[in-house]
Amino acid sequence: MTKVCKYFPHVIEPSAGADRGTLALLCEAYTDDASRPSGVVMKFHPRMAPIKAAIFPLVDKDGMPEIATKIYEEPPQNWNVQLDVKQNIGKRYARMD
Repeated sequence: MTKVCKYFPHVIEPSAGADRGTLALLCEAYTDDASRPSGVVMKFHPRMAPIKAAIFPLVDKDGMPEIATKIYEEPPQNWNVQLDVKQNIGKRYARMD
């Protein structure tokens, strides 16, 4: 009589360092986008963003920069918020992206 042994294949991965986590984040964020000149964009989950909010006054007159500065100083201290009043609004958005 022959004994039948059941074997379940498995893999043990003992390495779970920072480099594996970083690679997983990069692979997840890598996205093809034909509308961009490079054809590639990185879309990270919002929790990974180092900057949580940006404040842009629409114009650099009529007291708007002062109002933006006041709003900039109001958020909780544990948020990373940036204030940008230079150049036009489109360039500011692109810089924060």
